[in-house]
Amino acid sequence: MTGPVPDDMEILRERLGALIDKGAVGDETREIAAEALEELAVAVEEIQAQNSELAASRMLLEAERERYRTLFHTVPDGFVITTIEGVVTEANQTAADLLGRPRGQLAGRPLSRYVHGDDRRSFYHHLSQLRSAATGTSITINLALDDHVAFPANLRATVVSTAAGGGREIRWLIHDRRGEIATRELRVSEERLRALFETAKVGIVLCEADGSIRFSNRYADQLLERRDDQTDLEQWVAAVREDDRGVLEEMVASVDQAADALSIRYRVTNGQDAGRWVDHTITPLRGLADEIEGSVSTLIDSTAEVEAALELRRSRDFADAVLDTAGALVLVLDRDARMVRFNKACERISGWSFGELVGRPVLEVLVPPDQRPSVEQLARNMLSHLAPTSMENDWLTRDGRRVRISWDNTVVADDDGEALAIISTGIDVTRQRLLESRLAQTDRLESVGRLAAGIAHDFNNTLAVLHLRVERLSTADPTQRDNVEALTRTIEHSKTTIGHLLSFSRHQELVSVPTDVNDELRRQLEMLHDLLGGDIVLTTDLTDDDSTTVLDPARFEQIIVNLVVNARDAMPDGGTLTVRTAVVDIDGAADTARGPAGTVPAMLTGGRYLRVSVTDTGVGIPPDDLAHVFDPYFTTKPPGRGTGLGLATTYGTVTQFGGEIVVESEPGVGTTFTLWLPQQRPDAERPTGRGGTRVAAGSATVLLVDDDDDLREVLADELALLGHDAIEAEDGVAGLGLIDRPIDLLVTDVQMPGVDGVALAQALTHDSPATPVLFVTGLTPKELSDCLPAGAQVLRKPFSAAEFRKLVTDLLERRT
Repeated sequence: MTGPVPDDMEILRERLGALIDKGAVGDETREIAAEALEELAVAVEEIQAQNSELAASRMLLEAERERYRTLFHTVPDGFVITTIEGVVTEANQTAADLLGRPRGQLAGRPLSRYVHGDDRRSFYHHLSQLRSAATGTSITINLALDDHVAFPANLRATVVSTAAGGGREIRWLIHDRRGEIATRELRVSEERLRALFETAKVGIVLCEADGSIRFSNRYADQLLERRDDQTDLEQWVAAVREDDRGVLEEMVASVDQAADALSIRYRVTNGQDAGRWVDHTITPLRGLADEIEGSVSTLIDSTAEVEAALELRRSRDFADAVLDTAGALVLVLDRDARMVRFNKACERISGWSFGELVGRPVLEVLVPPDQRPSVEQLARNMLSHLAPTSMENDWLTRDGRRVRISWDNTVVADDDGEALAIISTGIDVTRQRLLESRLAQTDRLESVGRLAAGIAHDFNNTLAVLHLRVERLSTADPTQRDNVEALTRTIEHSKTTIGHLLSFSRHQELVSVPTDVNDELRRQLEMLHDLLGGDIVLTTDLTDDDSTTVLDPARFEQIIVNLVVNARDAMPDGGTLTVRTAVVDIDGAADTARGPAGTVPAMLTGGRYLRVSVTDTGVGIPPDDLAHVFDPYFTTKPPGRGTGLGLATTYGTVTQFGGEIVVESEPGVGTTFTLWLPQQRPDAERPTGRGGTRVAAGSATVLLVDDDDDLREVLADELALLGHDAIEAEDGVAGLGLIDRPIDLLVTDVQMPGVDGVALAQALTHDSPATPVLFVTGLTPKELSDCLPAGAQVLRKPFSAAEFRKLVTDLLERRT
């Protein structure tokens, strides 16, 4: 309408001008009409202006209405208009979005339909109040999007009268409180988190990408003595000890390249000499583009932990030192019998280091195969029943030796009674068991020796009778001469056998003198070349030290001959025989374990010894026979090849020397016999007296006392041949009943039942001090020196008739 108005006005003017020109009107009328036309044009222009303004206002109103409509639908709060009964008539888009329904589905439905079932009673009560009070009120309830999803909302209601019909409607402003509640909860959470940060005993520091500090809690500030104005890294690490700063700065600088958290432990001074230890962990903070925007550091005061660890280490070091300096073996095994602790004593005994055995099964490394099943079963029982046990078993050392260990085992369990480990403490009883074995062998040999000595003494009486009676046999008849000589040889052979038995039992007389063993060996071995034969190589390794010791050279020669002959028989196909000597100083703690030749035997307690070893490369001695080689009459040689007395005699002789002999052998490899001879002079034997050489004449009364009837009869005959009267007594008791007679000479045995010869002689000489006494005995000089007075006259069995007659005559002649 604004555009065509000027054109229409011009057309109107033209038509009015034409009308006036055609009409019979005067000029005055024309002027009036023209003025009216001008006024009309002005009025029209005013109307036109008003219309333009009105159109502009309408356009502005429409734009404002559109803006308000947009605002109505896009405001964050929902707006719903309902009837006074609560039926929705209009709702904005926000309300539709909040209620989860299209706007078109909201109109015509009661608003209560969108209230959660638990809050509908409150909503109806609120709606009833609105109807009666007609005032604006609000209510906070839960609105339901469906049967399962609800959200809190604040509904502010205003009752408004409608323009048409005088009715009323309710305008509802719906405010979604989820964001408000989330914001409040976030604020509370932030406040709690900040309070937690401030009260936590962990330092927390947030840094920018350049390392400057954005936030640090109170604990971190106290730990690092940091002020709020200190944001530079150099100021931040000022409290860190100087020797740790470089590592810390390097870690902070490399955080932008780290894929994960970095950690370090350093010390801070805090104005104290000792300072504190801090565990520092720094984690990169990444943004949405995975770019590092900063870092967060956590600081923990680990001083107590470090001090506890140091104290634990000191305690552990102390415990380790105690365990490692203890003489007992300490072994800790886990549930699978793997070694987790192994002290120095175990290392010393086994030859293995702990580093070589940690984590390895003890059964596979140290326990001999033949003992593994029993040890494994014992370990299972201990772990099952948690019961302490004691046991003995062998250990295999690194060099293949067996060492006997006595164990006390304890199981360590947790609070639930589950076994965690086995702690075993042990002692090396190899020496003790070897000593017990040697003592048992010694006791056995001593018993056999006492038996042999008793047999030899009894046999001496028989030999004495045989010897004396054979001497009486006539040798004029050539046919009898051979028999007499054969009997004499048999008697001499028997004397030799008796000598062996007495030597074994250490009852044989020794003539010990200082002897250079090396010289004696060179002399003997030179003569033994022919005995060995051409298939056996004889080598020597003799010490340059002084090899002098006190022994009987003849008996020593017998020992060497026995050992060499045995070695020759053990090498039927040839081999090597080696004789060695060495001087060894032994202390009281010498190792006595079984081992290579020359190992110190258990019976030696200390001092300087000459070690003589004879080693062959022969067939060796089976293990079952090794313990019996020194038993009398034990031999592995075929019948007719040996008496079984050679090594028994050797054993007895060596022990009489004050030494020891040990044997070590391995089947198929060879055998070594080792003599340990003390380098000291034994106590000298007291000499036994010998009578003169003059022969007495005339008759004498001789009291003859012996419990052997045959020997007493023969001696009585010999006395008769000398022209003397013999008064016989069968034992010492009978002899006591005869000493009140005139007695010129007492001939008595030493060992007799009841009263022995010594007591009998003392009883006789008490009243007749001048009466001579001749003791006839099979005892050795050593045994006699312990029971007879010095200067006593002794005739040792067996003896010849000439020896007996000569000594009797000499004693009687002295008396006269």
